[in-house]
Amino acid sequence: MLLRLARLLDTFGRLLDDDTHVVGMYLESSGNPRKFSRIARQLALRKPVIVVKSKSVGMVPPGHRARVTHLPESTFYAMLDQAGVIRAENLHDLLTVARLAIGQPLPAGNRVAIVGNSAGTNALIAAHCEAGGLTVTRGPKTLPILSTVDTVSAAVQAAFNDPNVDSVVTCFIPPMRASDRDVARAITHAAWGHNKPCVTSFLGMDPVDEVVRRSGEHVGGRRRIIPVYSTPLDGVRALSAMTKYAAWRVADHGERVRPVGMDRVAALRIVDRVLEASPQGRRLDNDEARELLAAYMRFFEVLPNMLAFERTFFVHAGIPREDTIAHKMHDLSA
Repeated sequence: MLLRLARLLDTFGRLLDDDTHVVGMYLESSGNPRKFSRIARQLALRKPVIVVKSKSVGMVPPGHRARVTHLPESTFYAMLDQAGVIRAENLHDLLTVARLAIGQPLPAGNRVAIVGNSAGTNALIAAHCEAGGLTVTRGPKTLPILSTVDTVSAAVQAAFNDPNVDSVVTCFIPPMRASDRDVARAITHAAWGHNKPCVTSFLGMDPVDEVVRRSGEHVGGRRRIIPVYSTPLDGVRALSAMTKYAAWRVADHGERVRPVGMDRVAALRIVDRVLEASPQGRRLDNDEARELLAAYMRFFEVLPNMLAFERTFFVHAGIPREDTIAHKMHDLSA
């Protein structure tokens, strides 16, 4: 069954309850870009939306019915960024980010603390943090290889207590003077009482996922589970994505305005009349251009400082088939 993406997102937005924390999807085509952007933005303001986009520029995968697009991927990605949608490179990347989004609070900023017992690994983590837009404000703190549970707990607790830290990254390798489970439990308990996300990795150590899950703090009726990644770089990638999303979510998105006095019906009649006579589109004559602009003059009066380029004008005006007409129009800002 084929569903229009915008309609599917709209259904998600209306039906998803508080028990659904993340929306993830694989896209071959966005359908109507304007509608997709609007609905995705509304949903992303409530919960993270993570998208994997197929490499379908100029081609369609065998057996698929997606519409061929010749626009560069950068255009689609710019639309996702503007709508607050988190981009994932592949399914592994999507699940990596989703684990953090489900189990941890949103970071308040991009300041990171790094705690581990390997100087080389800590340096690698720090480099990837900086590359991902994160700022290391504490550490990297390198503990002795044979660290005890108390040493680990004190170092991680100090990182969470630091007011200049928004997120904590930990990574440990053997040997240690404590069991892998005790170390994992100590990290989880150190996070209690702090509204800061944490990611962790245990390289070459026993699985500790179940211990971390059982040790998670109950907050607001749900358990906060620190994601344990196979490599610390996966954790950094997820943390970088969620930090950017959190910043977008609290940013000022402005207020939607509907200026009184715009005659949208009259404008649509003009466009319909032109397209009926010239289905392929044509340049408006002077009388038609004046009539069209008159219908939207109120738009320019209430937004005097806005440069209305041809595509911006048609998107805001809601005129249909702008892809047919826009390339025939002169730059309205000229």
